[in-house]
Amino acid sequence: MNTPENRAHDEFTARLVVEEVEAFINRYRLLSKGEAVLAAVSGGGDSMALLGILGELGYPVTVAHFDHGTRGGQSAEDAAFVATMCERLDVPLVMERVEVANERQRGESFEMAARRLRYAFLKRVATERELAVATGHQADDQAETVLMRLQRGAGARGLAGISPTRMLGMIRLIRPLLQCRREALRAYLRARKIPWREDATNADPSISRRNWIRRNLLGTKGDSPEDPVEDLLQLAEMSRVTWWHIMLDLARACMVTGLPVPESGARAVSRSILKHLDPYLRRVWWLLWMESLGHEPTRARVEALETWLIRGRTGSCFPLGKAGTIYLGRESLVVTREEPMDLVPEETATLGIEGGALVMGGWRLWWEVRPISESERSRPRESCGPWRQLLDADRLHWPLRARFFRPGDRIRPLGMGGRSKKIQDYFTDRGVPVPERRRLPLVESGGEIVWVAGQGPSETARITASTRQVVEIEAVPGMAAPGTMPGEEQGWDA
Repeated sequence: MNTPENRAHDEFTARLVVEEVEAFINRYRLLSKGEAVLAAVSGGGDSMALLGILGELGYPVTVAHFDHGTRGGQSAEDAAFVATMCERLDVPLVMERVEVANERQRGESFEMAARRLRYAFLKRVATERELAVATGHQADDQAETVLMRLQRGAGARGLAGISPTRMLGMIRLIRPLLQCRREALRAYLRARKIPWREDATNADPSISRRNWIRRNLLGTKGDSPEDPVEDLLQLAEMSRVTWWHIMLDLARACMVTGLPVPESGARAVSRSILKHLDPYLRRVWWLLWMESLGHEPTRARVEALETWLIRGRTGSCFPLGKAGTIYLGRESLVVTREEPMDLVPEETATLGIEGGALVMGGWRLWWEVRPISESERSRPRESCGPWRQLLDADRLHWPLRARFFRPGDRIRPLGMGGRSKKIQDYFTDRGVPVPERRRLPLVESGGEIVWVAGQGPSETARITASTRQVVEIEAVPGMAAPGTMPGEEQGWDA
């Protein structure tokens, strides 16, 4: 009933809500004073409260409304309502309508498709206008999210729930109402005489797990002693702090060991470093790494990767769906996208004695013929590396030729007394994953392989006490920065 007592209660609650949102924005530095913002407004109570509160706090607002083309025409009524309210409040409006049911991808639920399309719309509009995006997620949404993830057995990151802010591409996505209860926001709307629309599907427990939880587990009033929302909000806050410390520990471990940060999406990782990482941090690394490669992480997949890393046989593989396949090499894990044999690079290149640089099959090759130094002559192994090799220039047949592996290729590996070996067996002995073999540049002299990039040289042109001049050769992925080798900062798309 709209009694004086109820009106006074709503007015008091409205003032508290505005103060709470202002404090929350300042606490998490969501917006600077007077910063313009794009508000996602559906016409429901939460988003209409968002629109009103941001305006009341002095933030210039542009409204973005996405019409999902659903609910028998009711979504069009929502769109008309939002348009009317924006005209009444003199607020700029950007609107888009998409028949979500017609845009679903294979295996995608309606809810997933709607969310994907809605956020793509918000990202596009915000990018065009260089604005942060604000959504109306509130405390009850947070509690529902935490409870859903708790039932799924989520860890610290999952139990942290909805973050006050995150990146949407290059755009900041903020949730200024995250500490406000749903009923308090309705009191604000009543006090400010702001209308809103109710979506009846939000109360139907048969439509989604979230609706079921909302009705059956969190359906008590906010002032009830049995209200679990505050406890769930506290759990989310503690989990957020815990996750922050876990990420700090992981960052330190990566820095100390040289392990790539998982968000880099590195496609070549040291097997030994990863194996000796703290088991819990390694599980976190797997999770974030799979995400960076575009593969959905699950607890089962993380545990399967754990078992495979510890017990897997060198040369075995682990499928990552569209992200590719991980191959377990002797020294590294390599992620590769399978390619038919007819797509393996067939390019060849000529390396003249005058030196130079060229690009071949996605690799940048650089070489130079020069006098050998005394340190190189006495300690040749220390002067070389997997992607940099010194060869005796006078023992080679010029010009050299660079190409890729072909069945039947042979090499006389350094240290084997000049015995010849099939390169395929050479790769097997060194634990080189099969797809990686077809993409490593080889250097040929007079029809004989004298260097396999990333692996080693042949006996033919090794450095000796009588070597006078050397050819120094480097192989670097074509897009890498100078001096960066595969498996380092840039990663390696094998």
